[in-house]
Amino acid sequence: MPRTIVFTSMVLTRYGRQIRRTLPLWLGPLLWACAGTAPQSAPNSVNSDSAATDTQSPMITTDSSEEVIKPHIDRWWLGVQGLPESMMGDDPGAQTFRWAVPTQGVQINVHAVGQKPLAPAQLGYLDSACVFQLLPDPATATAGWLAEPGGFVWSTQIELTDLADEVTMAAVVDGEVVSQRLVWVTERTPQLDPFEIIDPWRIDLGRDLETLQVVTDTSGNLAVNSLPVPDQVNDLTAVLSAIGLQGGDANWNATLIAQFRDQLVKNLRSFYLQKPDGTLTEDSVRIAFFLDGEPAPAATGRPMSQIAVGGDAPTDPQYHSLFGLAHVDLRNAVADDDAAPGYGVFTTSLLRAIVSNPAGLAILTPIMPVLGGQPFGSLPGDLPMLQENFDPASLPQGPGKDRAVLFQFTMRMLNLAVSSIVAHEIGHSLGMIAPGAPPHGLLGGVPGPWVVTPQDDHHIDTPGPNLMQTGKSFNPSEILSQKPAFSPMELGYLQRRLLVLP
Repeated sequence: MPRTIVFTSMVLTRYGRQIRRTLPLWLGPLLWACAGTAPQSAPNSVNSDSAATDTQSPMITTDSSEEVIKPHIDRWWLGVQGLPESMMGDDPGAQTFRWAVPTQGVQINVHAVGQKPLAPAQLGYLDSACVFQLLPDPATATAGWLAEPGGFVWSTQIELTDLADEVTMAAVVDGEVVSQRLVWVTERTPQLDPFEIIDPWRIDLGRDLETLQVVTDTSGNLAVNSLPVPDQVNDLTAVLSAIGLQGGDANWNATLIAQFRDQLVKNLRSFYLQKPDGTLTEDSVRIAFFLDGEPAPAATGRPMSQIAVGGDAPTDPQYHSLFGLAHVDLRNAVADDDAAPGYGVFTTSLLRAIVSNPAGLAILTPIMPVLGGQPFGSLPGDLPMLQENFDPASLPQGPGKDRAVLFQFTMRMLNLAVSSIVAHEIGHSLGMIAPGAPPHGLLGGVPGPWVVTPQDDHHIDTPGPNLMQTGKSFNPSEILSQKPAFSPMELGYLQRRLLVLP
C-alpha cells in the first residue's frame, strides 16, 4: 500500500471525527515532509513556519452561531530547553541544527509570536515511516500560555522513550500542525551522560604559589607584581588584603575569610541551580562542592575532581592575562585536576584587571592600603558590618553608612567575580563548550545571531553576563544589574537534557 494511503488511513482511524474535520489544514505540509525522502533528509522546519500564518478568516463560527475573534498569530515556532529561536537553526541560509535530546526526557516549548492563542498546545511527531503520531497530553505541561517577549510560550517536560534517531517533532494547536522541528533522539547512555552519578568537586582556596606586591611607581601609577615564591599567606587572602578587606585584628580577618568562603560556595550552588545548602532538585546540576579543610561529601562512586584558586596567570604569552585555565573534558568523562600550578583561578590576574579599570580603582581607593586608604576592620565602627543580616540602611546618613555600603558592595562584587571564574573553569571540565554545531557540539566557535562577541572554539558569548564567555568579552556593567548565569543551552547540557554526540 502506498505510504501516503497508510499514513492517511492511520490518522483517520486513530483520531476519528475531530481529526477528520481539521485534516485539510495540516495534511498537505506533512505529506510534503514525507514525499520521496527518508526522515534523515527531512528539512529542519518542514513548513518553514509558513503554516503558522493565519490565512483563514479571523472569525470563528461556533455551533451556537456566536462569532469569536481569532487572535492574530504572526507565526509559530517549536524549540527545546528554552533555547532562543536563533539557536534552533531557522535563519535563512544558516546551518540546520539537529539538537540531540535524550529519550529519558526533554523540555519542549511551543512559541506563538503575536497574541495569546485560545487553544492549548499538543505535541506530535513523524516516526521513521513518516506516520504522524499525536502524543498524549503531558501531565507536566504548563497549565497554559505564558507571556514572553513578543508573544507567548507553552512548555512541557516529556519523555520520548519509544523514539530513536532523527524525529520530526510537531506542535499541534486546535488540531492544526503549526510548526515542526527535527531533533536527534537517543538514549542517555553512560557514555553520553555527563552526570550519570553526582560529580564531587573540591575547591582549594588555600593555594600559596607566590608573593604578591602591589606598589605605586614614581608617577603614582599602581602596579601589581607577583614573585613565584610562596610567602606563607595564601594567594586569595593576599588579594583580599591588597584590596582592603583584611585590615582588622585576627578575629576580623578570620571572620571575613569565613564569610567569603561561605558565600563563594553559595554562589557556585546558585549558578548550578542548587539550594544554598547543596540540596539538589530536579533541575539541579548533579555536582557536589566542598572546600579545602572540609570533609568530602558522601562517596558517589566517582573519583574527585578539584580546582584551586590563587596565583597569577602563566607567563606563556598565549595565556597571559587569563583569569583561569582548566582542562576541557567533553561529556565530563573523567575526574579532572585543575588544581595543579598553571591551572585554576588566577586571583592576581583578576586584581590586576580590577585596578587597571579607572572605575574599579576609584571605588577601591578609599580602602586600599597602598593608596593610603583605610582598610575594612581598621576603624571602630567596622565590626557590626560582619554581623549576620547586617543592613547598612539601618545606619544614619553619613560617612559610616557610606562605608558600610562600600563594604557590602566590595564583598559582593569580588566574591561574585571569583565564584564566576570558578564556575566558568569547572564548566570547561564538565564539557563546555563543545566546539561545532549540534548534535556533536554546543556551538563553540560557531558564528550566528546569538553571538554578541565572537569567541574561540570552547567559549560562547550570548546576551547578558554568560558564565561561559571569555574574560575579554566580559562587561563589568552587566553584573551591576544581572547576576552571571549559564544560558539555557548550557543548562540544557548540564541538566542532561541536551546531549553531545561523539
